[in-house]
Amino acid sequence: MEVHVRDDGLDRAIDAAGGVAQLARKIGISQPSVSNWSKIPAQRVIAVEAATGVSRSDLRPDLYGEPLLSEEPIDPVDAARAQEYRLLATLLSAAPSEWLLDQLTRLSGDATPLERAHAALAAGA
Repeated sequence: MEVHVRDDGLDRAIDAAGGVAQLARKIGISQPSVSNWSKIPAQRVIAVEAATGVSRSDLRPDLYGEPLLSEEPIDPVDAARAQEYRLLATLLSAAPSEWLLDQLTRLSGDATPLERAHAALAAGA
């Protein structure tokens, strides 16, 4: 008989969701699928984060741990682009949490197309 040992991140997510069945329900998959995990699959990390509030770096530190230090500074445009993609991934992976909706209502914008989209998102939240 094979024994599944769950990693700490998965245990935290299960506790935050209120159990295996509740976590499965919140991310829209079957309970046996979650029961068979020893760690959260990479393609499910964002959905589990959105459903439980447990950060992706806690869920899968091997994928979302501390970034490697680079000798070159990160271009501010690249950093802003990464933030936008992170927001989109979070919004598209699962229904937003109350905390995220609250954060979205605080967005404001200027006349640029992206900032107008942020303002519309804030209004919709």
